[in-house]
Amino acid sequence: MGCPEDWLAYYNTFQNIFKFSYNDLMNHPKILFWSVFIVSPILFFAPMPATVGSGLGLDKLAHILIFMALETLVLWSYPLKKSFSTVAIIFYAPIVEVIQGYLLTYRSFGWYDMLAGWAGVVLGVCFFASFGDHVNKKNSI
Repeated sequence: MGCPEDWLAYYNTFQNIFKFSYNDLMNHPKILFWSVFIVSPILFFAPMPATVGSGLGLDKLAHILIFMALETLVLWSYPLKKSFSTVAIIFYAPIVEVIQGYLLTYRSFGWYDMLAGWAGVVLGVCFFASFGDHVNKKNSI
């Protein structure tokens, strides 16, 4: 086991990395948006058993939260292209479902998943309308 000075050095290094990453993300939201966008297909296309029925379980909640995050982040990242960005995220929901239904044998198309994605977009717009101006003003200082 190392001496306390070593642990303190590790802690300080970790703390500096975390501060840099947080500040970098807050000042450059496009990095956060593209990170979530790139990770989302991993979540959407991972081999998972198809659930029977149209329950409103964790799968729908996951769709809502992912699309809400994507919409909020795209509006924050591209403030001058809000309409185009929102339309792009709206079209992303059916694209995900078509890929799941017709290109992947271990997943299935789901109308409720697509509706949950669109609900997430609406919630993202509402969330950004409520808090987006505060975030943009804070970042412009």
